[in-house]
Amino acid sequence: GDAILSLWQCEDDQIPATIDKVVTAAINVQCKMDNYMTEVGVNLRVKIGIAVGCVMFYHIANDHERHFGEAGETIQEVNTAQSSASSGTVVISPKAWDLLEQKLFSYNLLENGYVEINKRSSLSKTL
Repeated sequence: GDAILSLWQCEDDQIPATIDKVVTAAINVQCKMDNYMTEVGVNLRVKIGIAVGCVMFYHIANDHERHFGEAGETIQEVNTAQSSASSGTVVISPKAWDLLEQKLFSYNLLENGYVEINKRSSLSKTL
């Protein structure tokens, strides 16, 4: 399938606020795009995984080819979050969950320690 890796760079003291914005944006994407019927008749289903941490990037090249990649624990965690998600859901890693203001969201704890976010609380602000 198709996948997009999106990254947000921020200072350490901005991580909780950034995670809040990313999770809220992911919920908004699900609300607007899940079960979206495309112009070519394909029903678009979206599952979103979120993690937090450092990422290493690498570049390997010669005169004929270039390859770019990413590695690290955070990449493994976001892959686990995404593979733990089902269509129409947002799943975040345990580290991201610990940094998120949890009372602002309704959620389900998954068996693997990851967390499925259902929606923002009606008492909280939105983007």
